[in-house]
Amino acid sequence: MFLTFDPSMVTLLCALWLAALGVLTVELSWRPASGTNVLWAIQTSILHLPGGALLGIEWYQYYPRDWVYTGLVISVIGLWCFVIGSLLVSYFYHPSAAGARGFKADVNESRHERNGKNESRHERNGKNESRLGLATDETPDSENGTLHTSSDVSPPLHNRDTSKLRSFSYFTFFAACLTIAFPPGWLNALPSGQAVAGSIVILGAPGMGLLALTYRDARQKIPFYLYFAPVLFVLLTLLSSGFLGFGVLYATAFYVFLFGQRLISRFSLLLLPLVVFCGISFFVNYLEQRTAIRAQVWGGASMEARVDASLKIFEEFQWFDADNPRHLNALDQRLNQNFLIGAMVDAMEKNQSTYLYGESLLVAAFAWVPRAIWVNKPIIAGSGDYVSRATTLDFEAGTSVGMFYIFEFYFNYGIQGVCFGMLVVGAFMRALDLRGMAELRKGKSAHWMLHFGCGAAIANTAAVSEAVGALAAMVIVSAGYILLYERLGRVVAPRKVATV
Repeated sequence: MFLTFDPSMVTLLCALWLAALGVLTVELSWRPASGTNVLWAIQTSILHLPGGALLGIEWYQYYPRDWVYTGLVISVIGLWCFVIGSLLVSYFYHPSAAGARGFKADVNESRHERNGKNESRHERNGKNESRLGLATDETPDSENGTLHTSSDVSPPLHNRDTSKLRSFSYFTFFAACLTIAFPPGWLNALPSGQAVAGSIVILGAPGMGLLALTYRDARQKIPFYLYFAPVLFVLLTLLSSGFLGFGVLYATAFYVFLFGQRLISRFSLLLLPLVVFCGISFFVNYLEQRTAIRAQVWGGASMEARVDASLKIFEEFQWFDADNPRHLNALDQRLNQNFLIGAMVDAMEKNQSTYLYGESLLVAAFAWVPRAIWVNKPIIAGSGDYVSRATTLDFEAGTSVGMFYIFEFYFNYGIQGVCFGMLVVGAFMRALDLRGMAELRKGKSAHWMLHFGCGAAIANTAAVSEAVGALAAMVIVSAGYILLYERLGRVVAPRKVATV
């Protein structure tokens, strides 16, 4: 499917990409959830859309235009298949929330309601209203029997249970921050230790989301600092590892969740172009200083030296300029996954590379086995070996090159693999998201975090095998969090809401 560059199609392809993001945004508003499928689409857009948009600049070229154009076309097809899969699940899949009493099921039971003693007449009346779905702002769906919780603010929460939820939320947040800032060497040295540490970090985002929900349902204003807490993730990942992308992903996951739960105004989308421009400007300035920052971080320099190196980003800050070749090169070299797809297709057209026919997917079938159990597991997920085989390109030693899903599906089965594979990924991520929200409505907040974390883990991985391994680690860490949450106070099973 190797294509010749057509300048007249660049604008249409970019418009189709933005339209796909718009459809997912509307879908999230239609059936509010955590938005991990939107998170995946945003992450994929960061890796494909800037490089594709640069094709519209006539005088600029870094990679062969035919390669980038071919990769962009295939990526647009893959993204829309992802969107279709997500939409199909949103329309047909309605996970049962029988017994759900809204998010406040975790926290809205009073002490007298829990032990069944000394109930006042007012409490009994309140419980009768709850059983009828009146006090919880819920209405049963007569067609499928599921419950839809109103987006209205819930009544005040009980202090004791609110304290439990907030303590749990702060724990997950600070556990993530400490894992980023002070990576435990003993944990990373253990088999599967890095995957476990990554899961702890990812769960910091839903932890902050859970904290925001406690304020909303208690009719309390969400603290101003909470909206900017994810920025701490970005700073910590930069100062502790020299990387920027991981922190951006975690911050994006939190803000997408706030949007999906209507905790930030829909009018905030009007600020999105400004946010994107500022983000691109920060990124190109970061790349200018990246070598110096990583020299300090990887060299074990003091925190003061790392901060000084990072501050040069702002001391020599330049706004993004589309007429500056250095800025364009920064985007093209780091945010253009399209050229790898085009190079792969070109190599296949020239019989220099062949399809895998499921080889990498078979590897993924064993990736769920933790190295803690299978110490000598001969799987190196995420290596650049497959990319080198597909593209016949050589990469510098130490360079991390990921396949990412669209590349991998094409490498296995061509354009048919992209269409079917992305359809399945979109459907799976949306189903995971909706299932998690059903758990949240039942009052199982820690179980919801598991679903949120699994979706974010998929968005943070570059291949199917990596995703399978990350999901296995996420289940293990989340199981520990669920046990911890239950020890903070027994969660009362909510009564089934009667149909009026």
